Amino acid sequence: MTPRVDDILAGISAEALAADCLEFVRVESPTGAEDPGSLFLADLLERQGFPVALREAAPGRHNVLARWPGVGEGRSLAFNGHTDTIPLGECVAPRRDAEWVWGRGAEDMKGGLVAMAHAAGALKRAGVRLRGDLWLTGVVGHESPAGRKEGPRALIRQFRSGEVPVEAVLIVEGPAKIWTASLGSAIFTLRIESEGEPIHTIKIPYAENPIRHLGRLLTAFEALSADLDRRGGCRTRRCGSRRMRLQRGPGAVPGRRVPVRT
Repeated sequence: MTPRVDDILAGISAEALAADCLEFVRVESPTGAEDPGSLFLADLLERQGFPVALREAAPGRHNVLARWPGVGEGRSLAFNGHTDTIPLGECVAPRRDAEWVWGRGAEDMKGGLVAMAHAAGALKRAGVRLRGDLWLTGVVGHESPAGRKEGPRALIRQFRSGEVPVEAVLIVEGPAKIWTASLGSAIFTLRIESEGEPIHTIKIPYAENPIRHLGRLLTAFEALSADLDRRGGCRTRRCGSRRMRLQRGPGAVPGRRVPVRT
């Protein structure tokens, strides 16, 4: 008999979930030194009944992977989050009140990883039988600028090689921000190079300025983004709305000089 949803939810202890979240937040795991966070997540998944593998994504820094095998021919899904946080800075000390857990990484994204582990554990204890595999994963090296996406890149290589065969990934960030993405999502870097050394803008004709080409590219991106917006984001079943995202590159140089690379 298939377990009822209410029976599954009854297997999740709000007290235990909050306690684990607070303990995770107390574990300092800034980007570059996040292995204590990965080890905490690995222990939590094992306590929920899942065998865990640690995969080194960078020296001394490990991704966390746990697989709950399916029983049929269904499609497989991965839950994913990052175990690193931005630097502690002046963040409030870890604490808990009647409604919230406070501290660095509580939302981004230790709370989501704890919820992932507890929810999957409740499903397993209730006797749910999934047709496809469920992967529970945590990665290092996410937060910029210290992170170079070492963990996400390593996990993506496993997706592509078939070592971790999944059809979709669900990101477990935040109480109101659950994002899904298909493996067809595009993340890419564009590089524009010019010959020679950096030069002051006063010494180069406008028509020869390589930054001008970047301007044309951004104009084309703006037109594409506007077209997607007019079509309501052009939603897809697996990954939601198609949107344009831009992040700054390393081409900027001090003063009014033209960079060699943009």
